[in-house]
Amino acid sequence: MKHAPIILLLAGLSATLLSAGCSGLPAAQTPLYKLPPAAPIQPANPYSRPPSGTPDGAFSTRASNGRVLKSIVKNGVFDRFVDIYHPNGKLHSHTPVENGVAQGWSQGYTEQGILRTRILYRDGHIIRAQTLDASGKVEREWQP
Repeated sequence: MKHAPIILLLAGLSATLLSAGCSGLPAAQTPLYKLPPAAPIQPANPYSRPPSGTPDGAFSTRASNGRVLKSIVKNGVFDRFVDIYHPNGKLHSHTPVENGVAQGWSQGYTEQGILRTRILYRDGHIIRAQTLDASGKVEREWQP
């Protein structure tokens, strides 16, 4: 599948942030961290394109891991949003996209539907990333 890398990239980044942010820091402390140099922080254009020849309009596909990607195709790229769903049908992540480039706050959810990560994109680059505790408070925050 030519479109599977975006699912794996976004899912991998969310999983990395979830696992890194679940250390149970006191609520009063919200430290700012640098993203590790090896962090996959470039959800770049090659991964934001549907298969060649995909017509404009609603797009949906299922990856081999059971996750479903939904978006809108416009001029050969994803536009408006990229939503990924867990195999149980609950939203895994919602990423706003403009002309194939991540733009704005992306949210990542657990299989139970709990918001656990927020990633701020500007022109496809991560500007800020946060992990949240179960009550929605910021546990950790990173900036490149």
